[in-house]
Amino acid sequence: MATKLTRVFGYVMPPIMIDAIEHCLKVYDINRLNRNQLTHFLPSAFTNSDLARLKGPRFDPQPIPDTLEDMRRVADEVILLVNYLGGIVNLINKRQVSEKPDRILPSLPDKPPLPERLWKPPPPPQGRKEQPGKGPG
Repeated sequence: MATKLTRVFGYVMPPIMIDAIEHCLKVYDINRLNRNQLTHFLPSAFTNSDLARLKGPRFDPQPIPDTLEDMRRVADEVILLVNYLGGIVNLINKRQVSEKPDRILPSLPDKPPLPERLWKPPPPPQGRKEQPGKGPG
């Protein structure tokens, strides 16, 4: 990651910046999944929920949390991400235009907590299935 960032921005980023960017990418990924759940769903008559997740090769709708509180939580987490990302971009831009190495730069924004996934995959089935042609031992 550090090598890629150096290539993109033209300077070696301190480890604290790399950590902030990596955290931002993790928060972004969970927010992306949650947002997609709320925008690409199946209005469900097949589950006991208003919204269902439908993804994968077979028709297997799975209910997703659909309360107003769930939707507001996802929206709030997206806003936190936008503010955090804005703070990081602001710091990167100020650093790029800084000609004096001793210039005081703004501090990094506080890291937002990792969001909770709106939909969680079901646990794997109990018991281990043997692969065809492979017996125990």
